[in-house]
Amino acid sequence: MTASKYKMGSVFEVPLVDGSVGYLQCVANDTSMLDSTVVRIFSGAYEKNKAPSVEDVVSSKIEFYAHVFLNACVKFGPWKKVGTAPYPDKIKVNFRASWDDGDPEVKVSHRWYVWRINETFIDIGTLTPEYHDAEIGCVLPPQVIAQRMQTGTFGMNYPSF
Repeated sequence: MTASKYKMGSVFEVPLVDGSVGYLQCVANDTSMLDSTVVRIFSGAYEKNKAPSVEDVVSSKIEFYAHVFLNACVKFGPWKKVGTAPYPDKIKVNFRASWDDGDPEVKVSHRWYVWRINETFIDIGTLTPEYHDAEIGCVLPPQVIAQRMQTGTFGMNYPSF
């Protein structure tokens, strides 16, 4: 397991491009995806000096889940730990990824795989409708997480289905 100085349940403030901040929480380590940390990202952007309580943050709507290398996100993010809060024992979120990720020639992939946290990848080929809403499961850099928090999209080149 990857060593991290942050524990599950840690809540982080994430600076956004417009000067506001958003929040996320560490909820799992996923050995299936490079032993990365799974974070759940909460909806809402706040003025930096008018931050909600940690309890209010974790009771707000969850916008999405993502995989990150947490120590790198804190070091280069710059994400700031603001507290700790309880989190669910079992996260039931589907992730998807394409074996074509990184190939600029592939616009629509037919080489998808899906999984849940700490479970085996399942190669499914063409992405079936039941997985269209699955989260993109590759490990993402902090800037990409912040971009989706602010705009609702990752804004990266990734195959479609």
